[in-house]
Amino acid sequence: MVYSMTKFEARFNKILLLIALIILIFGATTFLIDNLVQKIENKKEVAQYLISGLILLVIPAFVIFKWPESKFSKYLLIFDVALELLLFSYFSRESNDRSYTLIYLLLAFSSVYMNNRFIVYGFILGLILSFCQLIVNPKLIPSWNALSNYSMVYFAFVASAGLMFYTSKVSYDFLLQVIRDDSIVEFQNKNLEKIMNTINKDTTILNTIKTKIANISDDLSKNSKDVAVAVEEISSTMEQLTSSTISIANNAKLTSNEMNETAEMSAQGMIFMEDSSKAFQELVDSTSRIMFAINQIYEITEQTTLLALNATIEAARAGEQGKGFSVVAKEIQKLAEKSNLVAKNIEAILTSSNEAILSTYEKNQKTYGIFASINKNINNLANLFSQITLATEEESRSTQDVISSLDEITSNIELTVNFSDDISRYSKQLNTITTELIDIQEEFKKKL
Repeated sequence: MVYSMTKFEARFNKILLLIALIILIFGATTFLIDNLVQKIENKKEVAQYLISGLILLVIPAFVIFKWPESKFSKYLLIFDVALELLLFSYFSRESNDRSYTLIYLLLAFSSVYMNNRFIVYGFILGLILSFCQLIVNPKLIPSWNALSNYSMVYFAFVASAGLMFYTSKVSYDFLLQVIRDDSIVEFQNKNLEKIMNTINKDTTILNTIKTKIANISDDLSKNSKDVAVAVEEISSTMEQLTSSTISIANNAKLTSNEMNETAEMSAQGMIFMEDSSKAFQELVDSTSRIMFAINQIYEITEQTTLLALNATIEAARAGEQGKGFSVVAKEIQKLAEKSNLVAKNIEAILTSSNEAILSTYEKNQKTYGIFASINKNINNLANLFSQITLATEEESRSTQDVISSLDEITSNIELTVNFSDDISRYSKQLNTITTELIDIQEEFKKKL
């Protein structure tokens, strides 16, 4: 029979490990009682026994608790218990008698696991340990007696092993026959009772599940229809929003184009204002040059007046001969005075014109600044409308995606409604199955 480790066997291994510990404690207690009653001085041997036994316990304990279901654990446990018993027998003064304990323990393990390899392993291990004991500690056990006694022990071991396996097999077959012939009715009655209880519980659970499924199906169908109506309303709203978004995008695009045209016109106006400012500046420069020429006329008229006055004085000195020259001098003086008066009038006109030009130039500069500010604002508005156009186009695409998602949701809702109908149909089938289980339960009760 091939051995397979189970959780039960893993727990059983731990119990056997506890047995090994009990063997160790039992041996120490026995040695202590022998020491107290018989006053035998074997303290050193007891210490060696305890240290060796603890070492043998620590290693398998670590392996078994670390890997409780390992296939290696069972072999390690068998060796450990065997070593504990051999250790106890070798340190005891009645080692040959206690060696029989190892035989029966190995036979018990073989019966439990139905595996003859344990007997072979125990036999080989016993021979090795016996040989080592004869070499290491010949004083404790005389060589000839130990060999003869151990020969009898292992002969009994082999003979008992065959008998144990034959008895175990016969007992196993007999147990199966007894189970088939004598206990089958009681076993079936218990199983039928368990089945009835299970059917009763399952029927109650199925009724509860059926009710819950029916409620869930109704709620799911109702909620799915409500969600479908809401999705249709949302879809209609999203379509209107898409139409409005497209209209806004078109208006924003038109406004952006108009703003760009206005910006171009404003830029042309700024160019015109800049040209006007240059013309006004040239006019101011021309006025300045005219004023300079008038100042020169002033100087010429003053000099002419002085010359006319000198000519008049010289004509008076000349008497009759200078009268004609005096008349000319007076006419020149009058002409100089008239020129001076005209120059003053021109100066006044130019001064007034210059002030008007300067005022117009300043206003033109202010107008240029206003046009520059307007042009800047128009450009900003044009950029803003361009961004609005892009945003509305992006929003339109997002709205289309939302509408597509809503279409998918609508399809999923339709699938959910169909699924709800399937659940309702399955619930009816479950009700039929529950009724059949109740009928079967009643038939079982009648048979019992």
